[in-house]
Amino acid sequence: QVVFGFAHPGAMRAVRSRAVARRRGLSTWSKVAPAQVAVRTLNPIRRIVDRMSAKPPEGKALIPLSLGDPTVYGNFKVPDHVLPVMDRELASYKINGYGHSCGTDEARESVARRFGTAKHPLTKDDVILASGCSQALDLVFKVIAEPFVHNVVLPRPGFSIYATILHAMGVECRFYDLIPHKGWVCDVSHMESLCDDKTAAILINNPSNPCGSVFPRQHVVDIVSLCSKKRIPLISDEIYADMAFRGHEFVSAAEVSEDVPILIVGGLAKQYMVPGWRIGWVCVHDRNDVFSDVRSGLHDLSTLTIHPATPMQALVKPLLEDTPASYYSQVMDQLEVNMNVFKSGIAEAPGLTFLTPQGAMYGMIEVDPAVLGVEDEVEFAKELLKEEAVFVLPGSCFQIPNFVRIVVTPPREVLEDAAQRITAFCKRRVA
Repeated sequence: QVVFGFAHPGAMRAVRSRAVARRRGLSTWSKVAPAQVAVRTLNPIRRIVDRMSAKPPEGKALIPLSLGDPTVYGNFKVPDHVLPVMDRELASYKINGYGHSCGTDEARESVARRFGTAKHPLTKDDVILASGCSQALDLVFKVIAEPFVHNVVLPRPGFSIYATILHAMGVECRFYDLIPHKGWVCDVSHMESLCDDKTAAILINNPSNPCGSVFPRQHVVDIVSLCSKKRIPLISDEIYADMAFRGHEFVSAAEVSEDVPILIVGGLAKQYMVPGWRIGWVCVHDRNDVFSDVRSGLHDLSTLTIHPATPMQALVKPLLEDTPASYYSQVMDQLEVNMNVFKSGIAEAPGLTFLTPQGAMYGMIEVDPAVLGVEDEVEFAKELLKEEAVFVLPGSCFQIPNFVRIVVTPPREVLEDAAQRITAFCKRRVA
């Protein structure tokens, strides 16, 4: 478990120094200390990547398999039909002003129609738009967890922003394991053992970053059943909703919940290949009016930032409701082909085991340090970058050592080149 301190010695010294200077009436300035919420804000990715400082070799183009941005190479594009919509909306001069703090009615109604269920439909009041899914998570944690009182149960491995936000708030993080060689399903028994009367929520991420897993329906039912048994709300990060490969089906937690209240976060970033547009949302899937005050709290929190950019909100409805089915299938077909190309390319790499993903746009590779003669996966990633100019993200960024994460969004020829370089690197290590 990664532990973040709640006090930074340098910051505390600056606080004391400033206080002494004021008491003594000194005229000199002392260093101004940041507030503790800033001191507690630590992203492990930056700290771990700093260990990897290595200059790629000359003559080899850098291949960044570390960044979860599907737009880097330009091979994944937003659906064409929204481009004239954007031009038309901008020319109308009707989308340049403020809107409701939770987002425009049109955008929220569209999200409600798309992500409500037949048995439990949503209304626009159940939807709060945010500046990307990261801000949606920030809103969710702030509305449900009391600093220095509650804990939240999180997946390990899991997206690092969860712990970063919660630690900054002063909320305890407890981590349940995902099981690597069983498709990265949650260890539900471990999850249950971490819950107590101070547990504000359990969080799941399905489909998963970093694992690329897609939970079977029964597994989602089992998790929701645990929440029902414990009377603990569920937070479900579904930013990769519907992004499942052939033979796998995405099942939203909202589809199987009869009594468990769920806060689902999502957005446009990944499925529509527009992470820079910063459109995310929180959907309040209430049951038995348990979340009435939470819903009101989210509306109140939205007034702090006053909705995401209005021009981008105008594209929510055309994307969610007018995108042809062929677009979704083409995206997933391309991602699955890319995944299989990379999988085949590293099949002969000694010391590596690629755990086949079931969806999203990521894959995890298990690294055997003993075979490859490295201390851990961080050294593996550093040496790979230095020798082959391939950048993979160490699993320690997600609290799972001896794995690395790759993205499968680069073009096929780039992934083939990356796989060849990785295989050559591994073969040299064992020669």
